[in-house]
Amino acid sequence: MADTESSDLLMLFKPQGKLALEGEGMSTFDPNDSLMTNFLPNRFCEVEDFNFGAGIEDTDSSGAEEGADTEGALDNELHSHDPKGRPKNGKGGKGKQKVRKFKRFVEQGAPAPGQGTLGYDVNLDEVTVNRQMDRMSMVLLQLCLNQTPLDLIVLVKRKFTGNQSFHEAYLRLEFTQPLITSVEWEHGEVMKEKLKFVCRGIKASYKPQASSGTLGNAIPANFKYDAITN
Repeated sequence: MADTESSDLLMLFKPQGKLALEGEGMSTFDPNDSLMTNFLPNRFCEVEDFNFGAGIEDTDSSGAEEGADTEGALDNELHSHDPKGRPKNGKGGKGKQKVRKFKRFVEQGAPAPGQGTLGYDVNLDEVTVNRQMDRMSMVLLQLCLNQTPLDLIVLVKRKFTGNQSFHEAYLRLEFTQPLITSVEWEHGEVMKEKLKFVCRGIKASYKPQASSGTLGNAIPANFKYDAITN
């Protein structure tokens, strides 16, 4: 991607015990930038866009009867009777049972500091990346077909702040122990590639920007499945 654009998105794929895969990325970057660790010339690619999300699973209502409404038990009490308190369905108000979402937390609150977590399952969603086919593509396809995990996949979002002659990194997503789950190619004047992968952990860093344009210290967020599994 041309360095004259206001922002860009760079990506690397690092196998276990090796340097990042050779790519065709042409962007210039500051090798001393703390968010550009592991990036080397000719060992990264530019990316068009990506999609990622994370969340926790509502295990409290996972055992509810099929068809149960999870909007909340209070809502059931309010809507199963008419304004005079008479059952709406003529069956004593015993309509479709509702289950409160995240019931344990809503009713009991969180454990005291140092007493552990709420215990909900954490889900790191499958990541989707769109980019152009390049010299990495055959290697990535082979890794997918062989079911071989990598050491790291790193996505870095950069923008032009006006303080440097090149883009500065402000967001880094480092996916640990990723496994490529899908490789799709789309025919066109430029061959497009869609990748999907899952991972066992994530290290995220974000640098806020001051009114002067200067980027501040990185704010971190981390999670790995090893922390909650046996």
